[in-house]
Amino acid sequence: MSVTFDYYFNSDKGLEQLRSEINSWLGCNLVPYATDPEDLFARFLGMEFSFGTHSLDNDRDLDFKSFRYEIGIRIPVPDWEVRDLAISAMVLVILILYRRLNISAGIFVFDVQKLLGRYEERKTPEGNFGLFDLVTQNFVTIPGHLNDLYNYGH
Repeated sequence: MSVTFDYYFNSDKGLEQLRSEINSWLGCNLVPYATDPEDLFARFLGMEFSFGTHSLDNDRDLDFKSFRYEIGIRIPVPDWEVRDLAISAMVLVILILYRRLNISAGIFVFDVQKLLGRYEERKTPEGNFGLFDLVTQNFVTIPGHLNDLYNYGH
């Protein structure tokens, strides 16, 4: 048994270029898993971390087919003591993708079943731009968004 937290998004960049940039900005080492160049894997903050393209079909409000890439954390039973850190880790990943790779839209999903966040870039009240969550109806800030997710997701 395991649980997953995944972010689905688009980019004009190819898989290899994104892998390189993600590795650089997150300080991880995504490499092909089991010699599949489309399925990249690393240990990140002590958790299983993967990145690649996906082939999921849409399911209710989860419009997976609208997005090309998936990046996420999987927590298997032997690593259960770190499962409470996965949401925080993924929000930080989502923010790095937004701020450093200009990924300005995507969906954050728990166990390929529950929508936790649907993000898009919007103008803030101060006139800047920021990542906005359509589920919680708030801008993504730390720790505010983490509190929103913990209250919504649990």
